[in-house]
Order: sequence, then structure tokens, then C-alpha cells
Amino acid sequence: LYPREVPVEEAGRFLSLFLGKGDSSLGRVYPETTRKLPVSLLPGVKETLEFLKGKGIRTGIISNTPYGDVEKEKLKELGVLELIDYPVFSIDVGVRKPEPGIFLYALKRAGMDAQDAVHIGDRKDADVDGAKNLGIFSVLVKTGENTDGIHEPDLVVNDLHEFVEFLKKGGIP
Repeated sequence: LYPREVPVEEAGRFLSLFLGKGDSSLGRVYPETTRKLPVSLLPGVKETLEFLKGKGIRTGIISNTPYGDVEKEKLKELGVLELIDYPVFSIDVGVRKPEPGIFLYALKRAGMDAQDAVHIGDRKDADVDGAKNLGIFSVLVKTGENTDGIHEPDLVVNDLHEFVEFLKKGGIP
């Protein structure tokens, strides 16, 4: 069973019914609160995206999130939205990683086949397993929060700078 993306509004209505209280404001409060939270990129994200764009390589993001519009705002705030060709958010697709559907949706948007794609992530259970289930080359970035998964990644890096060096040395033809 793969998890379905549940809009926060729907979760709020369910919670209200379960608790026996009136209409929940979770659907309004969550995005407002999320917009106010400070965010930062993992070291090397912007430089990696710039390197890839400079090489003419298309880039995308697959994110498990109930609010794609908030994610886009945050990415713009961080100065990387314009470096991402294909942003894909679980709320827009209806399923979350590692569900194959979200990866297939991203591949379709990019006009790519799985064997021509590379997926970089920091979670074995969502990123590596989701990518490997479709035959996508998988890169795991060690963040200290890596989770257990079924599959092993094709490449493990300590940070994205290390991934760029791997590419410069001819990695992933």
C-alpha cells in the first residue's frame, strides 16, 4: 500500500468530525504557518542546479507536500525556482513518494524515460526505493536523517558538491 496525498483541508474536516467539534481551520492555518517558517537549502543545492543548467541538463523536483504553492514560494524565496524545469508536488499528483505514479508523472512532464533520469534524494524509503522501483539511477545524499529502505542507491554522496565532482569526472554517462 502506498500512501495517498490527503489535502490538509480534508484532514482538518476528518479531525473535526472525529473530535466532534465544528469546522476545522487547519486548511487555513497550516499554509499560513508554513509560509512563516524559515527554510534553507542543503549545502550545494543552488550550485548543483546552476551546474546542471549550465550543462543543458533539465532539472525537476519531486516533493511530498500538501501545499505545492507554498513550496514554490519557498523555492522562489531561496532563489532556486527558476533553476527547476519541472516542479512536481504530491498534492498535484494525488500520491506521495515512493509511489511510482509521482515518479512517472515527473518523467512524463520532462519527456524522459526512466533509464535516462537520475533521482537525488536524502531518504532511502521515499527517494531511493521510489526511483529504483522504476529503474531510475538513484543518488542518496547523506544528511544524517537517512531512513531504511528496501533498495540500495546507485551512488551515495556526503553532499551535493561531491555529486558535482562525480559528474565532472565522467560519472553517469
